[in-house]
Amino acid sequence: MRYVHDRGIIKRSAIRVGVISAVFVLAAQAVTGVLSTRTAQAIMPGETIVLPTDFANDASHWTFHDDIKDSTDPLHAATPTQTENHKTDHNPTPTEGDNGAVKLSADDGEKWNLATMLYSGTKLSDISGFSFDVYSDNPSQSYVNVDVNFNSLDYGPGIVDHGRLIYVPQGVGINAWSHQEAAGSGEWRWSKFHSYGDKWPDGEASPTRTWDDIKATFPNAYVSSTVKQIVLGADHFGGVYFRADGDNPVTAYYDHVQITTPSQSTLYNFELPKPDAPTLVSPADGAIVQGASLTNVWDPVPGADHYIYESYKDAAASEVRWTQNVAGTSKTATNVADTTFWWRVKAVDGDGVESDWSELWKLTVDNTAPQWLPGPYHLWPNNNAEVEEGSEIIMQWVDATDANEGIKYFYQVSKSSEVQSIGGEFVSPIWTFGPLDESQLDSTGTAVGEYYWHVRACDAADNCTPWTDPWRGSVVESQASEEETEEDQGVQLQGAPAPGNFPLQFAVAGVGPGPDGGNPAQSDGNTDGTDGDQGEVLGVSDESTDTGGNTSESGETSPSKAKFVIPAAVAGGGSLWWLIAAALRRRSGY
Repeated sequence: MRYVHDRGIIKRSAIRVGVISAVFVLAAQAVTGVLSTRTAQAIMPGETIVLPTDFANDASHWTFHDDIKDSTDPLHAATPTQTENHKTDHNPTPTEGDNGAVKLSADDGEKWNLATMLYSGTKLSDISGFSFDVYSDNPSQSYVNVDVNFNSLDYGPGIVDHGRLIYVPQGVGINAWSHQEAAGSGEWRWSKFHSYGDKWPDGEASPTRTWDDIKATFPNAYVSSTVKQIVLGADHFGGVYFRADGDNPVTAYYDHVQITTPSQSTLYNFELPKPDAPTLVSPADGAIVQGASLTNVWDPVPGADHYIYESYKDAAASEVRWTQNVAGTSKTATNVADTTFWWRVKAVDGDGVESDWSELWKLTVDNTAPQWLPGPYHLWPNNNAEVEEGSEIIMQWVDATDANEGIKYFYQVSKSSEVQSIGGEFVSPIWTFGPLDESQLDSTGTAVGEYYWHVRACDAADNCTPWTDPWRGSVVESQASEEETEEDQGVQLQGAPAPGNFPLQFAVAGVGPGPDGGNPAQSDGNTDGTDGDQGEVLGVSDESTDTGGNTSESGETSPSKAKFVIPAAVAGGGSLWWLIAAALRRRSGY
C-alpha cells in the first residue's frame, strides 16, 4: 500500500489496544512505503494506492470479511486472500490512471465485506466526511456498515450500547458508477432498530437519521473495534466495511473510499498493479529515416499481454495519427510518405490493466535525396587541370540542399574514369572518403599521377544523389630550375609550371565503400550528373574553361581560377617578370 498523505505517513486515530478484534492476529505493520514491487500508479496528493498485495489482517490495512462465518468462526472470518468472490478486479469501466476496484460477489445468503479497522476508536463526531464510489448490479444489496458503540469505547451490558449504522447508497443506477457522500445529510439506519422496539437508543422512532443528527445526538459514540455477542460470548469484527449482501444475488464494486477526520483525509484507491511502462528502442528520438519499411521497436514488459502503439501529428500528443494493438514489441509500416510525427507505447496485461505511456519520441520520414544546385557540381580545380607536386590542394564542389538537416558528402578517387553505371561509383576506386560535413577536402601531398574524382551527397536518412560525372586532374613533377629559387610564405618556387596548371587535390589511401556499400541511390532530377551534352562535363564544356576566370560559351561565369607562379624562365628572364610573379602569386586555398 502506498501512503502519501502527509508525505508518506497516514495519521490514524489512536486504537486502544485492549479492544482490537481477535481476528486481526497479525501485528500491525508499518504504514509507509511501497509494498508492491511493480510500478506504482500516478496518485493525487492525499491519495493511497491499495494493491492486492496490500491486504492484511491487521488494524492498519484493508481485508475481506465473511459476515456469515463471523457467527460460527469469528477468528477466521477475515482474510486478505483474493478469490473470485472477493478481490481487487479490473474496473468495469476503466479510465486513464484508474484501472481497478474491489469486487464483491455474494449469493445464497453470503455477505462479503471490504473491511478495515483503520478508523476504530474514532469518535463519530470527528468524522466530517465519508465518501466512496459504488457500481452494482443490485444497488439495494450494496451498502456500508459502521460498527458503533453509542455511549463509550467499552461496551455496556445491553443491546442499546452497540450496533451497526447502515448507509444504503442513494440514486445508484444499475451497473453504473455513482459517487456517494454519506456524511452530512446522508441518511443512516441502525441495525438494532426493530429489535429495540422500532426506535433508536434515545427513543427516536424515525428509522433513518442523518449523519449530522447522529453525531449531535450521540457525542460520545465511537467506531468500535469488536462486537461483544452476549449470547455467543465471542469477539466479532467491528470497524467499517462495505458489503455485498447475498440475500439476493449481487456483484458490487467499491473504490475511492475517503473518511475525513482531524487526523487524516486519505483517499484509498483500490488498483490492480500496473505493468511497467515500455522503454522505446528505435528509431531514436529525433531520428530521420526512410519510409520504405519503417519499424518502431520497444523493450518487452514482464506480464504484458499486448501493447498499444499510438502516433500523433503534434508534440502535445493531442491529435492522434495512428493507433494499433500490437502483440509483439515492434510495429512495421511500409511506404510511409515524407512526414514528421511523435509516437509512444503502453503495455496491457492479461487483466486488461494498462501501464503508463512510454516516453514520447519524435520521428521524421524522409524519402527524398538531397538536390544539387545547378551544375557544374565540381568547383575547383578545373577539369583536366594539372598541378605541381607539393602545392596546396583543396578540392571543392557545390553544396547540396535537403528538406532536413544532416547532409554529408562522399569523395572518391580512381586511376580510371570507368564507372559501374551512369551516376555510379568507380569500377576501381583507390580511395573513398566520407562522410564529410563540408563540400571540400584538403588533399595536399598527393603523389604524382593522373587521377579521376567525383562526389555524392547523402542526407540523414541515407538518401543519396548519384555520383557526379568524373573530372580528370594530374599531379606533375616540379620543373623548378636549380639556378633560380625564391621563398614565399614558406613555399620554395623553382622552375616554371606549364601554362594552365592549377592546384588539385587527390588522395591515394585505401579503398572504402560509400554509405550504402557503393550502390548509388537515384534522386529526383538528373541521374548522371551531366547536362546531356557529350562535349561537356557537369555542365561545363572543355572550351568554356580558360585560365583567367572568363565567361564560358554557355553564358556562365567560371569561378576565379587559382593564381599561379610565372617564373622567369617563361618570360625569357629578367627581374621584371619576377616582380609580376610575386604580385600575382597567392595561396591556393579553395
